[in-house]
Amino acid sequence: MEYRFDVSKSGSQWKISNERDFDYHALFSKFSNEKLEINRSTSTSTYPAEIRGSVYVELFDTTWVGPIYSGTAWLKTTINSKGKLTVSWN
Repeated sequence: MEYRFDVSKSGSQWKISNERDFDYHALFSKFSNEKLEINRSTSTSTYPAEIRGSVYVELFDTTWVGPIYSGTAWLKTTINSKGKLTVSWN
């Protein structure tokens, strides 16, 4: 899973903008309900700026009889007021 976005400094805080190019792929999978959204565009002294991409995925075995896993996969990027960027996913 991947996406692109812009980061800039606004005073002493960091700003996330221009989310784009959300892409994901896997073998033997069906995808639906994709979302790419900025949850907090500008960091504060308490909370980081945050962008999150998510998609509902169904993983199948090679026979495509039924899903062996289904759920929401996500990728989140945050940047705090000190400029520390963190990426997390499931």
